Amino acid sequence: MDFDKRIDIIKTDGNVYQVWFNRGDNTYSDVFSVSQDTPIDFSLSTVQLSDFNGDRVPDVCVVRPTCIEISAGVGYGQFLSSSNVLFPDWTFLNGDEAKVKLTDINGDGLADVVWERANQSGPGELWYWLNLGNYTLSAHKTITDMPDIDGDAAIRWADINAMAPPI
Repeated sequence: MDFDKRIDIIKTDGNVYQVWFNRGDNTYSDVFSVSQDTPIDFSLSTVQLSDFNGDRVPDVCVVRPTCIEISAGVGYGQFLSSSNVLFPDWTFLNGDEAKVKLTDINGDGLADVVWERANQSGPGELWYWLNLGNYTLSAHKTITDMPDIDGDAAIRWADINAMAPPI
């Protein structure tokens, strides 16, 4: 939140964001409150903090059925008014937007969109949209033959052996 590469804490409380800055000595600052015109409730499953625009400041992102609502962070708990980034080729149904993760999968510093277990053509699919850096997304791409995991098991994915080919 304050450009020092330390993990800070942010919480919604009515019309303000409450921020505790990491001091770097295993302590946090007193709470710092920042008023918001349209605060986002962080308890919603579709809300993520992610660097969507590549400026290395966390943005508040809400995944909606047809778009991602982005409130660009400008630092110190302050965020700009939101803008929408449309999914160019998909509308999420039945709450599937809650399964979307925003993470940089190609190393360009921009949060991409990943939907694990998309299962539109069968089990074992992962869909992703690359962030093009101008508040637009690529058409979705599909990775097939992912492990078939039954039910709604909690899973995490990562490049465990650091051997991922570039996307």
